[in-house]
Amino acid sequence: MDISAAAVPTPPPCNGQLITILDERFDDVTPPDLPPFWTAINGIDPDGVLWQTSDSGLPRPPYDTAPNAAWVNDPPVISDKYLDAPGFSATESYYVRLTFRHNFNLEASEVDPNLGFDGGVLELSMDGGNTFQDITVWGSFERGGYNRTIATDRGSPIAGRPAWSGNSEGFITTVVNLPPELLNAVLRWRMASDNTGSSEGWRVDTTNIVWCHFSGTPTPTPTPEPITLSAAGRKVGGINTVRLIWSGASSANIDVYRNGVLIVTTANDGSYIDSTGQTGRARYTYRVCEAGTSTCSNDARVRFPSVGE
Repeated sequence: MDISAAAVPTPPPCNGQLITILDERFDDVTPPDLPPFWTAINGIDPDGVLWQTSDSGLPRPPYDTAPNAAWVNDPPVISDKYLDAPGFSATESYYVRLTFRHNFNLEASEVDPNLGFDGGVLELSMDGGNTFQDITVWGSFERGGYNRTIATDRGSPIAGRPAWSGNSEGFITTVVNLPPELLNAVLRWRMASDNTGSSEGWRVDTTNIVWCHFSGTPTPTPTPEPITLSAAGRKVGGINTVRLIWSGASSANIDVYRNGVLIVTTANDGSYIDSTGQTGRARYTYRVCEAGTSTCSNDARVRFPSVGE
């Protein structure tokens, strides 16, 4: 068992600029609410139970860091339940690495240690959440990968796929190497159950993505860090909404530009959410600058396709 939060590995050395683009422990909300920009959807919904935050119950322990973790049940009927993280982008990368902690007890064979009945998988969308594929199509597990294969004769929506199944006996660590180029990417934790049996469910906690960004050739003389910007878009209430994350700025305030127009001057706290007020197909180019100066970031682009595109 790996039940200690101290077991979360530190990132490998970064010869550029190490940027944290996701750091969520689910502890700043009241259960069952999810944090902002996290969404829960049931693709097959037999019971109305969605992914949610939880501070008690099974499987135990209920969290990796107190007081909450994300949790979903494992019902005795066919279900397909999705937990989607906020969108993110990364370019010009030495590496992009996801680490998370999870605790699962999902129905599995008691005879064949390689066979699962209900299971969880990690998926990645490279088009803003329109389509998803298994994480192994785009990346690779460094640690804590899938441990079983889901049975093909019980109606599971992920039949035949490698997955996490059975009993992890507490929180374990999974580390994933993500693609070095990501534009408006979305991660999905997906739990699927079959038509017989049930178990305790799946908990996810302490999710973290770090991005090692090129920062040029080191020089003997210290120079100011560049302002690095990433942008990721999602629909929120049908509105095109973009989450900006930056680092490297030293001013108290930041000017935010969308498509070359100043839209807001905001505190230099490293992030800003732009609710554009628009609903349809759109492309946005963002740049942030130290307020009132021409010291600016790279351009970060977000695309919202039309329905069905």
